[in-house]
Amino acid sequence: MGKTEVKLTNLIYRNGSLFKAAEPGAILLHSCNASGVWGAGIAKQFATRYPKAFQEYKTWCDKYAEELVGSYIKIRDKELIIACIFASAGYGERKDTEETIVKNTHNGVKSFLHSLPHRAVVNSPKINSGLFNVSWDTTEKIINHCLLDRPDITWVIWSKE
Repeated sequence: MGKTEVKLTNLIYRNGSLFKAAEPGAILLHSCNASGVWGAGIAKQFATRYPKAFQEYKTWCDKYAEELVGSYIKIRDKELIIACIFASAGYGERKDTEETIVKNTHNGVKSFLHSLPHRAVVNSPKINSGLFNVSWDTTEKIINHCLLDRPDITWVIWSKE
């Protein structure tokens, strides 16, 4: 392993942009709201790079709204899979409480991982640690716990730090 890569169980940490992993067949995941808005943070970068995925996400939100919270969707765009964990019903000042976001993240990640094929690789930023303001340590524990049921899955955390 190189200097910028650390492997802990099924989690690998890499320095650099998440979008470096954007190759055909790659899975790029982020947490989002169920309000149909990717207006800031990493979600805005997804909306800019993957407008087709954004439109499909928005259609799901317009149709199902809060029913999506605590679940996930997978969208194909540019030969990639864009995965969205619905961690909160709202965003900004209307985002859910930290306790609710943590519960929703656990439910969404667990279901999402069970939907993946054998030996899949998931690429994400440190979900929830930005605009949802949940500590990365908390979300990392959720991911590690959920990965116990799927030891064949590798989850790569991308960070520009």
